[in-house]
Amino acid sequence: MSLATAMAVIGATMTAAGQVAVASERATNLVATPGNRQIRLDWTEPSTIPSGYSLLGYYVVVYNEDDTELGRKECTNTAGSDESCTISSDIDGDTGTGDTTADDLQNGVPYALSVIPRWEDASRVEQVGDDNESERVTATPRTVPDAPVNPAVAFTGESEISSGELPTVSAVVSWQKPDDGGATIDQYDAVPVDADGDAIGPDGDSATTGDNSDGCSAAGEESVRCTMSGLALNSSFYFAVSATNDAGESDAAQSAQLITPPGPPSITSISQTSSGVVVIWTAPTGDAAITEYTVEALDGDGEVAGSSTWTSGSLRATIADLTEGERYTFQVTAQNTSTYEGNPLGAGYGVAGEFNQAVTISSTASGSFEPLTPVRIMNTRDGDKVGSLDVAGDSEAYELQVTGVAGVPADGVAAVALNVTAVSTEANDFGGYVTVYPCGTRPDASNLNFVSGQTIPNSVIAPVSSAGKVCFYVYGKAHLLADVSGYFGT
Repeated sequence: MSLATAMAVIGATMTAAGQVAVASERATNLVATPGNRQIRLDWTEPSTIPSGYSLLGYYVVVYNEDDTELGRKECTNTAGSDESCTISSDIDGDTGTGDTTADDLQNGVPYALSVIPRWEDASRVEQVGDDNESERVTATPRTVPDAPVNPAVAFTGESEISSGELPTVSAVVSWQKPDDGGATIDQYDAVPVDADGDAIGPDGDSATTGDNSDGCSAAGEESVRCTMSGLALNSSFYFAVSATNDAGESDAAQSAQLITPPGPPSITSISQTSSGVVVIWTAPTGDAAITEYTVEALDGDGEVAGSSTWTSGSLRATIADLTEGERYTFQVTAQNTSTYEGNPLGAGYGVAGEFNQAVTISSTASGSFEPLTPVRIMNTRDGDKVGSLDVAGDSEAYELQVTGVAGVPADGVAAVALNVTAVSTEANDFGGYVTVYPCGTRPDASNLNFVSGQTIPNSVIAPVSSAGKVCFYVYGKAHLLADVSGYFGT
């Protein structure tokens, strides 16, 4: 062999067909993309073809972690420099050279892949030279996880609720880890949804997504817990729970229906009748059905002096047998089908409502009481405030016709039941007050007391004048609202 010939074959090897194999006769730029029980392999075809041969196609060779060849997949040749082939099943079925009993790729198992060109000579005889095998690349097949298993929800919240405060309603969503699809689950998401599976956002009617921007960490546990905060009161919804790995997000598993505790009802009227004190209220906001209300009268010590339970009909209840001359505060609580262990009022109860409404029991008006649907019959906010900041006695009373309006008869009326509210109040250092009376001589008494900057209501049983009017005297200044909820006959 001459020196020139020897130098020509330095760095090269002989193929089984006697051809010289050089680096340019190998596939390059291999890229392996994992999928569900498969790997797609892309590469660039050899830049040089041995003299007298044409490129027939390729074998993609598959190896396991122990560097054992599992099989070869025949892939056809396409025109151009970029080639690809997807390996998934029957990897030892083309050549019979594999020594594995499992033909399909498995998720979560790493594989190494290489490419061997298949040459064809002029006689159309195929030649395969293992010396032309490319470098190897590694990939692990995987798919998205299965849906989380058995999502369940339990409430968590404050251990004590004081008057006028709403509880912090949170829920703990828990589930078992699903099959990870061959790749580590790195995030879970629990999203409130309605019955149709549509997500309910922070501005929705039922719930907010809570503080879950970073998802819930799997942390290698068999079960996962995620706390969702900021859930709206008296809401009915579900949690859709999904898992995410490198391949993407799973289908969502839906929890059973979740119903949060009710919020506070709103008392609209408290009035005294011959049979007791009638309390009228409106339902709390939200889409969960209220199954029961409890109305309670609290004495000066905060003890329950009387109560009544509502289960159906208009939202009103009567509490009887209260002591004349005593002042009582009334509250209404709501119950739905939720179970909320953090609420001291009992499972499923909302917060007691409207603690600032009270009434002093007086002697009963002579006629029977006829309740009405509450109607607003006075609102001075479109004009000047009533009253004066000058010395007491200098301001004129505001006269209001109450008979013949809003369902109150034009005659035969002894008194009306009103809910009176002072708005945007102004007072001096001694405070201000409102006196409601049947016009004529003003009594030296107050029905509502205020300081500056308040909006404050109270319930009043007001006798009417012979002309069917009621007068409102204000020491200080305020806009006045009055809602009538019934009347007493003569």
